[in-house]
Amino acid sequence: VHEIVQINVGTGTSLTPGAAVNALLIAITAVLALCHPDRVCWRVQTGWIVFLVFCTIMSLRTPDPIGVARFMLVLFSYQCAFMLPFFFIRTAHGVKPFINIILYSSIVPSLVATAQILGLLPSDIDWRIASTFTHPNIFAFYLLVVGTAVAYRFASPVFHDSTPKRVVLIAYSGLLCLFLLTTQT
Repeated sequence: VHEIVQINVGTGTSLTPGAAVNALLIAITAVLALCHPDRVCWRVQTGWIVFLVFCTIMSLRTPDPIGVARFMLVLFSYQCAFMLPFFFIRTAHGVKPFINIILYSSIVPSLVATAQILGLLPSDIDWRIASTFTHPNIFAFYLLVVGTAVAYRFASPVFHDSTPKRVVLIAYSGLLCLFLLTTQT
């Protein structure tokens, strides 16, 4: 969706609304880190910090400084997305709404993937299903995240699902596996 709207900002350079989302993510994370520095587990963040420093050092001699700056901001937004749960999830019960958000947010991509499998919506040339994502590989990684959320829901004592709900989740897991196979990733 973000790729549909592109704003030209120079010769051959454009921004999408995704850039604004990334900037907002970075800003929110920065404010939270400043307001609640005790909630950041810097030991866990060390891997990200080392990776970002390495990427920055390796990109100092680039022929495309604008492209590298954009790419570094994207990487930094990934690190910020990794940090956010540390601010919001303080107990085992705090995970519950986030797992539900992951599962409920997968409904639309699942419906689109189903429509692609049935031939109601186009897929790529090799019949690889990408659903609402720009590439089948990205959809595959997303499916792994959703599958992990389902597995966590089964394993966690925080969730007390009824038998019918567990049956629906098992069936949904099977559908996710089918989608994963259709990505051919």
